[in-house]
Amino acid sequence: GHDRLLDTSSYVDLMPYVHDRMIDWRPEDDGRDFWYILAFWGQPACHKVLGKHFVIDHLSRTGVEASVAWWEHELLPALGDEARYLRSFFCDSLEYRVAMEWTRDFAEVFEARHGYSIIPYLPAVGEPATYPKNDVPGFRFNETGLTERVRHDYLETLSWMYEERHLRTLCDAAARLGKTVRYQVAYNKPFCEEDAAAVVDLPENESLGRQTLDNLRVMAGAAHLTRKPRYSFEAAAEFGLAMARPSATCSGGSSARPSRAATRKCSTVPRIAVRAWRASPGLAGRRGAACAPTTGAARSRSARSRR
Repeated sequence: GHDRLLDTSSYVDLMPYVHDRMIDWRPEDDGRDFWYILAFWGQPACHKVLGKHFVIDHLSRTGVEASVAWWEHELLPALGDEARYLRSFFCDSLEYRVAMEWTRDFAEVFEARHGYSIIPYLPAVGEPATYPKNDVPGFRFNETGLTERVRHDYLETLSWMYEERHLRTLCDAAARLGKTVRYQVAYNKPFCEEDAAAVVDLPENESLGRQTLDNLRVMAGAAHLTRKPRYSFEAAAEFGLAMARPSATCSGGSSARPSRAATRKCSTVPRIAVRAWRASPGLAGRRGAACAPTTGAARSRSARSRR
């Protein structure tokens, strides 16, 4: 709504006003202004697979290095001579839980790629249409086209990090071990599916939640353009029953659900920062706050709205 519209020119860094963990700051008030004070911080997602194995950071090479170390020091030695029959390392669809896509050096990489800092625009970035659903601020700026530009640059940076740091590094490591990577790339997350499918050795899609063929064509197009020898598909996917047998074939009439092997994963820890802004002049606002991961020391900014 209009109460989520911020005045771009009102951005104020409140960190110089933070003392003993308290903000001592008063805005210039003419009786018509309404200010939002927004805090942003980063912390571990702490998401675990089967309650045991930490999910890696998919935007850094550190996460890939942890996975490859497990391949080399645990998985392959455990397989012994049978490892020669392993052709590909497989990654299922991305379903990790985070408040917003971010990593330790995201702000620095973003500025190097696009020539401006993302920090003043954090209230407007993020993508809620993910699975699981992200928790993003959802503000917009009053300057025409600014919100769309920042969001585009944010998503472009995310996709580059995922493709170059994660996928390409993963495939290079597998190749050194004489293996390939089969991966259900990008979907569920705000990454470019076509580019990601072009990077991995064997892109894979699935039928779960697919009401049309459009999603399949997007990935298939990348597979054809890059002349992939194979493009695989997880067929007949159904929540909780993809690996089940019909009850009529099981003794006692109950369905059998084989357990799925867990992959050991680890977590990286981002740093913390805080910000705040003003709502756009001429529009009524409601008091509120928004939070999203970011990087750097704790900071705070402010923003104002006319009422």
